[in-house]
Amino acid sequence: MSMPDEWADHTVAVVYVSPGGVAVKPFAEGYATMRVCLGHVDHAEGGLMAEMSRGLEPVPWQNEAVRDEAIEDLRRRARKAEGERRSELVRLIQHVMRTPYYEG
Repeated sequence: MSMPDEWADHTVAVVYVSPGGVAVKPFAEGYATMRVCLGHVDHAEGGLMAEMSRGLEPVPWQNEAVRDEAIEDLRRRARKAEGERRSELVRLIQHVMRTPYYEG
């Protein structure tokens, strides 16, 4: 089956995002592993809480805007949380603020 000529200039990219919000995407001359969304914060493999509590190398964010959006979401969650959960979220916000992001 051949593709119609009017579709020749169109491509589709499928990106799988882990439950923790991490994906491998085209970047620069190759590919890079990056956090593309907040994902399930408490996911045992790849979630932000696991990254922070285990002292793992932070996965860089896709860009500054995605990181800042995640920070705002975490701030909203922290305002609604109580006790130890609130403390965890405040520490997580500080962790995310220190996490690098890709530019370009």
